[in-house]
Amino acid sequence: MSDCKQSHSFQIETSEVGVESGIENVSDEQMSKSENPSYVGQWDSIRESIETEGIVLKGSDCDSDGSCSEEHSVSFQIRNSLSNVSLRDSESIISTTTSGVSSCADDDSNQTLGFEATKPVIRKSLFPFVPPTIHFYLPDGNSKVYVPEDVEKFLKWQLTRTTPIVMKKILLNTGFKFTKQSSTWMGTWGRHMKSLEFQHLKPYQKINHYPGTFQIGRKDKLWRNISHMQNVHGIEEFGFVPLTFVLPHDSRKLWLFWNHSGNSDRWIVKPPASARGKGIQVIHKFSQLPKQGPFIVQKYITKPYLINGTKFDLRLYVYISCFNPLRIYLFKDGLVRFASVSYSNAVSSLKDRYVHLTNSSVNRTNEAYTIGSEKSYNGHKWTLQTLWTYMSQRGVDTSLIWNKIIDLVIKTIISCEPCVSLLTRVNVPSRYNCHEVFGFDVMLDESFRPWLLEVNISPSLHSSSSLDARIKGSMLTDLLNIAGFRIPPLLSKTAQSRLFETIQADPTCVCFDERLFDDVASADHKLKQNFYSVYGQEDYIPNILEHLSPNDVRLLVESEDELSRAGQFQRIFPSPTSFKYHVFFPSPRYNVNLLDAWEQTYHNNRTEGYNRLMELCNQHLHLKCSVECPKQVSVVSESPVFRRIAFVCRVGRSFRNRVHSRFPVRNYSSGSASAIQKLQRKRIGRSKGGSCNVSSSDDSLL
Repeated sequence: MSDCKQSHSFQIETSEVGVESGIENVSDEQMSKSENPSYVGQWDSIRESIETEGIVLKGSDCDSDGSCSEEHSVSFQIRNSLSNVSLRDSESIISTTTSGVSSCADDDSNQTLGFEATKPVIRKSLFPFVPPTIHFYLPDGNSKVYVPEDVEKFLKWQLTRTTPIVMKKILLNTGFKFTKQSSTWMGTWGRHMKSLEFQHLKPYQKINHYPGTFQIGRKDKLWRNISHMQNVHGIEEFGFVPLTFVLPHDSRKLWLFWNHSGNSDRWIVKPPASARGKGIQVIHKFSQLPKQGPFIVQKYITKPYLINGTKFDLRLYVYISCFNPLRIYLFKDGLVRFASVSYSNAVSSLKDRYVHLTNSSVNRTNEAYTIGSEKSYNGHKWTLQTLWTYMSQRGVDTSLIWNKIIDLVIKTIISCEPCVSLLTRVNVPSRYNCHEVFGFDVMLDESFRPWLLEVNISPSLHSSSSLDARIKGSMLTDLLNIAGFRIPPLLSKTAQSRLFETIQADPTCVCFDERLFDDVASADHKLKQNFYSVYGQEDYIPNILEHLSPNDVRLLVESEDELSRAGQFQRIFPSPTSFKYHVFFPSPRYNVNLLDAWEQTYHNNRTEGYNRLMELCNQHLHLKCSVECPKQVSVVSESPVFRRIAFVCRVGRSFRNRVHSRFPVRNYSSGSASAIQKLQRKRIGRSKGGSCNVSSSDDSLL
């Protein structure tokens, strides 16, 4: 071995979270293989300190209701840089090492001292002059992750009570440090917060929720949105949710329907915002309804598809990386959760929760509950792929069921898109700031028709078995990679230059660049948006792609980069067949049309599309932002009255056109504030007398 200098990195974070770290997957025998005496002494010192202090990181995994179940101990993964590993020649993933490691050039330069090859922590973009992203790894006990020293100090994750244990392991394995006090964290995973709190996010920070997603996370809100879509587009398109009544508001409707149906149906009663099977009961008499509190009453699926005599449901993971434009991913695997007692529709069995409920938190209390094996069709929890294998062996067309599930997911998300998009534009500084995973609970009836039971905005990521850990760990790893976390713009120019030499990228495109998420449209782009905001596909393909604006290039680069990191997630919207869902939006979406046109043009030849975007990125077109011009102001839209009405009104082109015809948008320079105030007072004076004049020309709201 040569005598070149090596930088040994043993990072043990204790100050931010008040804990010390242990060492995983590294044995004394492996460490003794190193010929570096300074390393051996450092190893002994670390091991001795851990054995004497014995401090571990404790955390809790919480379900969607925020309640924590049990504590776990997690050891920090030691990230070392002992081996001499050369950079990987890859177009998308760049291996990064600490300073001095790659400078050794002797015959032993590729030895790993008993470990497998290095895993790269920085993933290069497909396109030039686009910053790289952090690549996440699930711990496997063999290979190590190498983090550049300049980057490691900025890999901070805000720790919350609801951060799942499996995510902590992924973050620690990738080189992140947990913090509770620092304001320079890159990401966090916690409970939902109020819409106004999103305004305090820094441009380079990412949180795991969107404002307003309770529109599908609450059972009553979900039904209101689906019911509205049924009224507009027909029950044939949105009839995948069992008939539901929201009480006490729909008490009379339920009474009339109950009497008309002859009192022979089964109904399931659920609290609107609970989880883990709390407060759920199956009833068959009107007198059995709860006397107090809001709740929903849903028609019970009395003929479910049974396996081994028991009913089951599917827990599917749906990830939304962006709402504008809408991009939806569906994880190809999932969980199949069985009831622990054989199914019966008899009245005497309605009170048995082990018969009618499939929640794991309910059935695991049954002594007969077991976790299934992937090699056998037993137990009360399977993977989704095991279910597909089981059904395929019995002649069931599982691809048809999967396509129906995709249809169900897309329509459900679109039903809440107007409200979430509105609140996101008002409260979120950048489209980079938010992403979210949803837990869809779906049940199959005896004819293999999928029914949507509910949507969880904080699905449980607690791992009570190796099966849970494998599915959820793999899902979270791919999710974090799709999210595209970028290095914060806090590195010094010297550090950026060193990192530039490592990843072989432009030194100005190493850290997060806010320009890539700028959505301020120029005058020309606004004209293009207005022209191509249409429903007809033949009206925008292929002309919308002829002259791409900087905003267009940014969206397409972000979308293609994201798709290349999808892993086991399948992007279901946009897709080559997703145009049929455009009609369900309340008004045409330009950005949705743009991505659809790109999919139709290049889905069979993505290399051609990549080459076109590369050429535009080499011209720095994606980094060009709109020239600052007089701000477009609608004086009435600044009033609190407008903001309140805009929140409750559904966004629609007809509404905007009616208001714009009376209150047109005007351009005002920054020096005409007094003129704006006079005009505002004049218009407000006109509105006195009972009528409320509203202008909805504020593009940030509608």
